[in-house]
Amino acid sequence: MRKFVLSMAFLAICTFVTAQNFTPMMPKGPSKDNYSKLFADVNYVGDNIESHNMDIYLPKSANGKSKVIILIYGSAWFANNAKMAPVTTIGIPLLDAGFAVATINHRSSPEAPWPAQIQDVKAAIRFIRAEADKYGLDNSFIGITGFSSGGHLSTFAGTTNGVKTLTSGNVTVDIEGNLGKYTSTSSNVDAVVDWFGPVDMLRFANGCTTPNDDKSPEAMLIGKKDPRAELDWDRVVSPLYYVDKADPEILILHGDKDNVVPCCQSINLKEAYDKAGVKAELVLVEGGGHGPVCFSEPYYKKMVEYFKKMSEGVKEPSYTLKSGDVVMTIDQSNGAKVTSLKLGDKELLAQHVPAKGWQNNVNDYGSTFWPSPQTDWNWPPIKTYDNAPYSVKAGKNCVTMTSGKDDKYPYIFIKEFKSEGNGAFAIKYTIKNASDKAVGVAPWEITRVPGAGVIFFDAPSIRPENVLPSEKKNGLTWLPFSEDKKENRKIFADAEGWLAFSNDGMLFVKQFDNITTEKAAPKEDEVEIYVNRGTTYIEIENQGAYEKIEPGKEISWTVRWILKPIDKSANQSLLKSTVKKYLK
Repeated sequence: MRKFVLSMAFLAICTFVTAQNFTPMMPKGPSKDNYSKLFADVNYVGDNIESHNMDIYLPKSANGKSKVIILIYGSAWFANNAKMAPVTTIGIPLLDAGFAVATINHRSSPEAPWPAQIQDVKAAIRFIRAEADKYGLDNSFIGITGFSSGGHLSTFAGTTNGVKTLTSGNVTVDIEGNLGKYTSTSSNVDAVVDWFGPVDMLRFANGCTTPNDDKSPEAMLIGKKDPRAELDWDRVVSPLYYVDKADPEILILHGDKDNVVPCCQSINLKEAYDKAGVKAELVLVEGGGHGPVCFSEPYYKKMVEYFKKMSEGVKEPSYTLKSGDVVMTIDQSNGAKVTSLKLGDKELLAQHVPAKGWQNNVNDYGSTFWPSPQTDWNWPPIKTYDNAPYSVKAGKNCVTMTSGKDDKYPYIFIKEFKSEGNGAFAIKYTIKNASDKAVGVAPWEITRVPGAGVIFFDAPSIRPENVLPSEKKNGLTWLPFSEDKKENRKIFADAEGWLAFSNDGMLFVKQFDNITTEKAAPKEDEVEIYVNRGTTYIEIENQGAYEKIEPGKEISWTVRWILKPIDKSANQSLLKSTVKKYLK
């Protein structure tokens, strides 16, 4: 990729090089026949720098939210304002196929050396995921594609899902960065298409056997260093070395006559994916150069079909929040359930245990949220609220997930998860009435834990009596679990706005508004404990007040979670005093 052939890297785009920068003369973008709406020059960092602008195009066929593909131009990393280039080539077929496209600028290598370019890409991904609702995007699937150096950056994004830093020898680079306001949002991508990108700077020249020289674009990318003498820098700028089994699938397209980026780059990349056990498809285009022949209808179709296949039934990566030594995981694609709550390496919540026949209970794990009373919907839980995908808006130390509207039931659920630090979280549940009639409902949180340990709370009695073993001691009601019975059991109690669970050296406390039985939903109560047959899991349930919600109005209810270590031998007195210390 020598400087004298950079114009070829831009395909048919005319370019000129000055001593200061690399400036492409952009062709006109797609016509309005190709898109329904354009959001131009959206700054994904919030710094008003041109290098951090993107254009978002919605397809003509948009009916609701559109799944999105990020486009990255090629320029040998020399350009910082060429976002129009990929729209006029690979972008139009994607728009015609019903995808939204977000075409991004990134900082050039003369402007800032590596890893600035991949930090920009990841900031753009986070922005798109966090701001999806605002721009009519469906963030349950985010694909990425680019050509030449844009193929390099697209591939790098795919090989570093969930990775913050890379190290080779004495060189460590922060590839995630902290640009923009959505630093806690995931920068993961779900699928990658690489168009003839350079992926191995250790083996680029001389038939993919040696690094390039000090006049190459890679030299500028790594800070005007000679790649032949900076092998650690060559490695940390090469996505091929970071392929692992956790990566998304990739489609690679490369012309076998490419005299800018040799096709052995893509052949070696395919071998790396094969070795890692990750599905990768390599298409070597006969007679294809660095764009010519490759950029034609058969290969556009190949790209579109791949993204369509990958976007069907995709499972969105879960979101995590940290609070001290505690990590909460929320699954957007499965009812915005809390699927994990870990203190260090210890898991508090029950996890799904696959079984055969009726014993395979898909409702045996995590923490969920239902409308109360259950008599309004019976069983099973309403899919829209309990296990369908939610839309997501992520911020710093918080994430908000919103359900869709059910065809039968009138609610929209909004769940706001926030880290309070020191092992505490606040979960705010909002129920909105999306119908034209007033409805009565109470909020209901269901948290499943393993069938062991002890549950305790402040209540004068439980009903019905003698269903679960219990004792009244130290002013509290205690429910120890060690027996294995073959029937489902449930008790109800009017507690005092909190309940706790202790197991395996962990103390879990829930705190919520205190209500009386009279204010609970019909046939329900403030605290409910359900034990399934075999005691394989226990549901620790708490409910808020039953209220009438007028059309278009909403109610909100907040539950605080606290998870702390405690001595496994702690007696009732210590458990009680510790809980009281954590209650606000």
